[in-house]
Amino acid sequence: MSDQDRDIRKVLDDDTLARIIKAAGPRRTPPAEAYNAVFEASHAAWQTKLTASRRQRWRYALAASVAAAVCAVLFLQFVNPDQTTLATMQLVRGDVALFSSDSGNWTPLRERGTPLKKGDRVRTAGSAGVALQLASGVSLRLSENSELEVDADEVLNLIAGTAYIDSGGTNRSVQFTTPLGIVRDIGTQFEVRITDADLRVRVRSGLVEIQQNNLIETASAEQQFELSRNGRISRSEISAQNGEWAWAEALAVVPDAEDLSIATYLSWAANELGRPLVFESDSTKLSAEFESWYGNLSGLSPKEIFDVIEAGSVFEIAPQADGGLLVSRK
Repeated sequence: MSDQDRDIRKVLDDDTLARIIKAAGPRRTPPAEAYNAVFEASHAAWQTKLTASRRQRWRYALAASVAAAVCAVLFLQFVNPDQTTLATMQLVRGDVALFSSDSGNWTPLRERGTPLKKGDRVRTAGSAGVALQLASGVSLRLSENSELEVDADEVLNLIAGTAYIDSGGTNRSVQFTTPLGIVRDIGTQFEVRITDADLRVRVRSGLVEIQQNNLIETASAEQQFELSRNGRISRSEISAQNGEWAWAEALAVVPDAEDLSIATYLSWAANELGRPLVFESDSTKLSAEFESWYGNLSGLSPKEIFDVIEAGSVFEIAPQADGGLLVSRK
């Protein structure tokens, strides 16, 4: 198409458009009702968008506030770790006192759930006992006439008396510092006793390391290790079912989670008694693992757990000659 043809077509198109506009006549003014309806719809849409925008900004502000609060807590724990809960009271029996590093005073201890921070101490009088749970989940128990200070995460100062550790399935190592040396476990059950004359370590299961200056010794399951102040070392044997463990068994706290299986309770009780648990068959074990126990077992001793479950289920538990316990179906 030539330039002349394009010019002629443009003139015709413009003329045609003008005639169409002229034929349409002047635009009518819309009714007031229609105008108001359109205005209200537009205003509502604008308000919705504005509210959504404000809500979004509020969410961002809330998220920022929560993040700031979390950072503040972590910062305070970093700059002031003394305020971190390192252990919690689970069971208190008899005359037990708590020394607060904040107040510097000893006060009677009665309540379960009391938290302990760095520098707090626990003291038991004659015939008393206490069970604590460390922040790592490790079970700690103190016998009568004992005193212990919580120094740091899984680091404990045994000042006097006897302490018992059950690290269970936590795979965490706990260290005791004593006037005669350091005792460190490697996933085990063990007892530490300090007197004016010696340091005694009894290992129920697992392995324990004893360190005095440059001397490092180890004690394994069912061994007793004694270290005197003059450096004399003696070893002997102690069965995992020996009656000397009874004081620690008496302070055992039954798991209180909901819908635990019968196998879980049986395993817990057997572990507390230092006895291997054996099922007569894989099907019996599977049945015990899938069957939940809904009764209240809190406050019972490990031995009572066996009696109650045997009376209220299809399982029976029989002691074996090797000290183990055989679980079978009735």
